[in-house]
Amino acid sequence: MTQPLLGTVDDNGFVWTVPRQNFVKLYVATGDAKSAARDAKLPDDDKTSELLEHVSVKAAIAELHEQVLRRIHESEDTVLSRYSNIAEGNLLDYIDFGDLDHRGRVVMGNIKPKDIRMMPRHMQQRVKKFKISHTNDNTNFEIELHDPMRANEQLAKLLGLDGTEQGSSADFAEQVFSFLQELDGLDENYEEPASKK
Repeated sequence: MTQPLLGTVDDNGFVWTVPRQNFVKLYVATGDAKSAARDAKLPDDDKTSELLEHVSVKAAIAELHEQVLRRIHESEDTVLSRYSNIAEGNLLDYIDFGDLDHRGRVVMGNIKPKDIRMMPRHMQQRVKKFKISHTNDNTNFEIELHDPMRANEQLAKLLGLDGTEQGSSADFAEQVFSFLQELDGLDENYEEPASKK
């Protein structure tokens, strides 16, 4: 963080102490103000809600977020874009219903997943979990998309459409932390199809 030496007052009249610096770092890392305050050993007279609204703390949080996002080649725009993409998810785009019966109805045994590898990248990014299993002569599949409604809620928060202040450091910290957790979970939720024996 670019800031004055510890114990000095910055241009905004804010005194940077070790607990306050640690609070900012932990808050950016976890998105949880309460645990960040506890782990940073903030004194009781430092109210987290007031700290998060202070212009110096907001600037320090924004700077750390930029560093984190740069490291993973993301920016606020790409985070917004990713949430927008997830919000457009529709499970039916990933299912092939096969041949219909003589009345034009879906035959359950004909349903199969579409080849996700052939889909555009933005559609692949909507997939949270994909699993294919083989039992006897049957092939079963499970597909789960990232939650479009949750993505819409996150977008509304980030854009200030839910009545909160647009671009507040608290909301953005929460969104970045949530976004990074989702990125970490992508690989662990993909299961390779089991080979037929």
